[in-house]
Amino acid sequence: TGTVWAEIWPQTLVMVVLAAGAAVLYEFKPWKVSLIGHQIVIVPMSFLLVFRCSNSYQRYWDGRSLLGLLVFHSRELVSKASAYGSSTDAANQFFNNIKRYTLCNMILINMLVSQHWKKVEQDREARKRGGAKWKWDLERLRGQLTSQEFDDLTDAGRSHPLVTMMWLRQQIQAAEAENLLTHFQAFEMSQNIGELQQVWNGMGKITSTPLPYPWVHLSRLILWLFLATMIPPGVSQLGYVAIPFVLISSFLFFGLVQIGNEMEDPFGSDINDFDLQAFEQTIHDDLELIAKQRLRSHTRHQQPAPKPAKHLPPLNTPTNAGTNHPYELHSLKNYILRPCGPDEFGEHTYGSPLYDVKQI
Repeated sequence: TGTVWAEIWPQTLVMVVLAAGAAVLYEFKPWKVSLIGHQIVIVPMSFLLVFRCSNSYQRYWDGRSLLGLLVFHSRELVSKASAYGSSTDAANQFFNNIKRYTLCNMILINMLVSQHWKKVEQDREARKRGGAKWKWDLERLRGQLTSQEFDDLTDAGRSHPLVTMMWLRQQIQAAEAENLLTHFQAFEMSQNIGELQQVWNGMGKITSTPLPYPWVHLSRLILWLFLATMIPPGVSQLGYVAIPFVLISSFLFFGLVQIGNEMEDPFGSDINDFDLQAFEQTIHDDLELIAKQRLRSHTRHQQPAPKPAKHLPPLNTPTNAGTNHPYELHSLKNYILRPCGPDEFGEHTYGSPLYDVKQI
């Protein structure tokens, strides 16, 4: 379900049992303890927890932004390859290669960031016990690559996306040499590849750089000490009523820590992590759509254009039949501007609105 309760209920149960035991013991041997010390400690402890959660939250949304850029530049690269190329066999081959390598590049990046810690743990066990090291499963890409390309990618080790991005650059360079692309078009597509490499580096930084262990360990230790030592003074002042307060406090503080753990690495396989496979499917569908539109564009552009309408529909025509959403002239008030004459470059500039909306 994605809730943190499944992870924090053991810690919360421990605190509730301690509070119940302290309440029973207080019946036989009362004590008097003040909460002033906890009121002082709660300030730095809260700072530790808030700082940890805010950093995890920032990493989570940085990861989402990087995923969005990965999707955007993948679409841009393939759509430019489709728009810039002609209908010749060489141009079609160029487009198909760009499409294949772009899809493989995204799959490889998602695979590396989602399985990073699995690889680290298995390699650590291999060093200790002499087992097999982690091997990347590239079978998903066999249908997109030739046998030679698949072997080259297998020999690349961990830097698989670097290989596919190098293939993309080689395709662009070859297309420019064969006059399939102009220099400016090749430069634009190369920029998209550079952005893809920056996205890969950013996602790898989030995955391979956890929060500093001393900070995380200290915040957990202080939290356990705070909640455990809060029970005696709470029982001395509230008796059995302290038990539900301990339950709520434990759920709150342990929940904040667990939220930080969940959001720290958003590229894993936990229920609250990003669905990387859904992003891959989105890119696959989008690239297939671009390919279909590329095939249709050659016949579509050969068809005669429709005759222009003699009269445009009035502005107050409803957008959909049966609805009452007419266009309003007020939407044009920022677009109908008064000409102010040419500037020093000879270009005409525009100033205040040419008409008053009320006059229209």
